[in-house]
Amino acid sequence: MFSIRDISEYIVTLIAAFAQRYSMTDVDAYLYLNRYGAIKVAHNFYDVIPSQWMI
Repeated sequence: MFSIRDISEYIVTLIAAFAQRYSMTDVDAYLYLNRYGAIKVAHNFYDVIPSQWMI
């Protein structure tokens, strides 16, 4: 099973990468991703993310 720490670190990294890619603040990126359900999807399907994508 995955630890909540691993999942949390992944989601924080996902938000930061999205923010950087689209020249947004981390807060704006979080609000955008949360609004469209991306954070919930990342959390719910963390176990199917290929290991080479893990940070």
